[in-house]
Amino acid sequence: MQWTTVRDASLAAGFLLAVLGPAVDQMVRGDKARGPAPELRKAASPPQLPPRSLKALVRLPATWEAHHKDTFGLRDHLLRARNRLHWFGLGLSPGMNIAKGKDGWIYTRVDRSREAWRGTLPMTATELELWTRTLEERRAWLESLDIHYLHVVAPNKETIYPEHLPEDWRKIASAARSRLDQLMAAAQGGAIDMLDLRPSLRAARALDRPGDELYTRHGSHWNGNGARAAYTAIMDRVQARFPETRPLLESELARLYNQGRGDTWGAHLYLADLLFQREWFMVHEGGPRHEVLTSGNERTGLTRTRKHGRPGPRLMVFHDSFGPYLQGALAESFPEATFVWQKRFDRERVLDERPELVIELFVERQLASSDHLVAAGR
Repeated sequence: MQWTTVRDASLAAGFLLAVLGPAVDQMVRGDKARGPAPELRKAASPPQLPPRSLKALVRLPATWEAHHKDTFGLRDHLLRARNRLHWFGLGLSPGMNIAKGKDGWIYTRVDRSREAWRGTLPMTATELELWTRTLEERRAWLESLDIHYLHVVAPNKETIYPEHLPEDWRKIASAARSRLDQLMAAAQGGAIDMLDLRPSLRAARALDRPGDELYTRHGSHWNGNGARAAYTAIMDRVQARFPETRPLLESELARLYNQGRGDTWGAHLYLADLLFQREWFMVHEGGPRHEVLTSGNERTGLTRTRKHGRPGPRLMVFHDSFGPYLQGALAESFPEATFVWQKRFDRERVLDERPELVIELFVERQLASSDHLVAAGR
């Protein structure tokens, strides 16, 4: 009888905690602490009270529900427990955009990466023509201003490390061509200066060591060795057009290790501490030698640097999230450099800065769609 009493009391206490826990958490912590920031999005805004229009009144229940889903009590802790069960207990990925590969590797499904890899998302003739025509128009316009144009594609992680992919990423045919294959073939022999980094990165795999590969195991970007191989290939191509340019020597490069969680999808699963990623960046030995005139990031977009006495052209780089891994080394290699973190090719920015060399550097996933070409007016 006593055991039954203890059991019943424990069940009652557990029930009360389950019911009251979220409410207590909502009183103790703010919405931001429980919100979806690790998922790279903002919480849905709460409704205005009282509603200021009939439309707002009608939408009040849906608006409140959307906000509550993103901020309810213990949300982050409950998601962490669920994701931990899926990842470590069931061996499954709990996220639609995250694929659990072999040997602890993680791949992203963002921008239909899986479909593109498998060969089920080839470019149509219309898409391929739009891409080649757009890049040719940019090249011709820049050439009219005496500016050289170099288009660089950073390969997707699965392009360089396919052996760790999950089984459901198998190609529909061994000879299936990727969208990057199609674009490179279409541009071959033309006037567009396009740099395919795949050969350089595949060759650099000889430097791989466990946990120190070209790309991060738990993220989607290249690690220090991958960025170094890309930098070398880019500078070799630039030197062919600007012989006075001098790349950094191996002895001038050093490693700067990320003291945070690194590039890991574990952060988006609320498991950053369990899926930790060791990550490093290329920096100048002994510290930077260039001057930072304007410092930007993904939100502010613009970074300007200067290095007195460095030979070479004035540089402008339009880039995505792969660009910052090269930014420090490129800033050391050119007398002036402007880094613009945005998809859109900005002609007004080019006219304002008047560089002598424009590099576009974007990951292969950007080829999954041509919508941004049309939206940007090319």
